[in-house]
Amino acid sequence: MSNTITDTNFNFPGQIGLYKGKVREVYTLENDVLVMVATDRLSAFDVVMPKGIPYKGQILNQIATKMMRDTEDLVPNWLTATPDPNVAVGKACEPFKVEMVIRGYISGHAAREYKAGRRSHWYSAKRSLPRFVFSSCMTTHVCTDHHFHFKWFTGFSHSHIRIGGCR
Repeated sequence: MSNTITDTNFNFPGQIGLYKGKVREVYTLENDVLVMVATDRLSAFDVVMPKGIPYKGQILNQIATKMMRDTEDLVPNWLTATPDPNVAVGKACEPFKVEMVIRGYISGHAAREYKAGRRSHWYSAKRSLPRFVFSSCMTTHVCTDHHFHFKWFTGFSHSHIRIGGCR
């Protein structure tokens, strides 16, 4: 599709590195500056699909930007500017890679595990299947999700966790 950004090939002044993830491309510049481009690539089950979704990167980047701007007075983050709807610029930092998913339903293996009481990585206030289920995982450098107990994550105070990847 002509309106999709599935790959970038920038060469910024002072560029010293480039990381291409499943959806985002991160350019490392001198002085600990990062330029993150949210592409329109689609990934599912750790596979990048051959076609992108028009404007997906814009939406992802604008949601992330809004959340970081809305919480920056509570928890510091890495973001310094958004010069384009697909682009975020900020300071390099050590990421704390935690993903929280709010699910309105579960099926298949996850539903069987949940109903059997084997749900160490699920958080729910109710014993039966709740209206919404929170699940958590940590993503490693090889793009594989590892579940961890929700209580482990909530053990950190807000002073130890930085929204948007910094701690």
